[in-house]
Amino acid sequence: MRTTQDRQVSDLEEEVALLKQRQSYYGRVIRPDRFTRYDADLISRREMKAYVAAQITAIPGDTTIIVAGKWVCDVVTLSGTSGTLSETPADADETLCFVVPANGPDLPLGWVASSPGTNQFTISGTTISVGAARANATLKAYYKLAPQDQYIAEYLTASYPSYTATLAVAPSAPEKAIVLWQMPTGPALPLSYTSGTPGVNQFKIVSTTITLGRQMTANGQVLAHYPIS
Repeated sequence: MRTTQDRQVSDLEEEVALLKQRQSYYGRVIRPDRFTRYDADLISRREMKAYVAAQITAIPGDTTIIVAGKWVCDVVTLSGTSGTLSETPADADETLCFVVPANGPDLPLGWVASSPGTNQFTISGTTISVGAARANATLKAYYKLAPQDQYIAEYLTASYPSYTATLAVAPSAPEKAIVLWQMPTGPALPLSYTSGTPGVNQFKIVSTTITLGRQMTANGQVLAHYPIS
């Protein structure tokens, strides 16, 4: 015969197993920009964003290329059949263009290389043109700019203890670099750029050599994020 204690232990084991199952299933779902409710568990946006950030943190020793692009949304009122965009699209044929009517949904237009028809548009530089049937219309154009910079994020490998390390690539603008020195406990400490001899909370970059004002005592202790050509 099962005792009350046996039943309690059994019930507790079942509950633990159920919680593990829920954790395994729901842990794969990430919605960082809203409050999310899974069964009886309420997870705040702050907690979810912290979880997402932890998942995408670079692994020590890895080098990651980050392409800095930018999307633009222009609202253009045409003068006749043409108007001017605020920037030059990186790929004109990938632009999304819509006619904005006085009422009703936006009307999508199709891209052509030249001589647009009724529901078509073309782009040359910053000039956007449509067919005569859409003259003087208001357009909404979504397009991407060419990347201005590429960035590398890498954890530094040093022959410790050392104040210097070698970067994977020479930065195109050393003064734009972001360097974080991981303290033994607590948050990472940002170091500031200097062109002279680095102080305790500074760094200097010459070609691929980075010099810190703090001594590196372990590989992966410093994260450098910098632009390249």
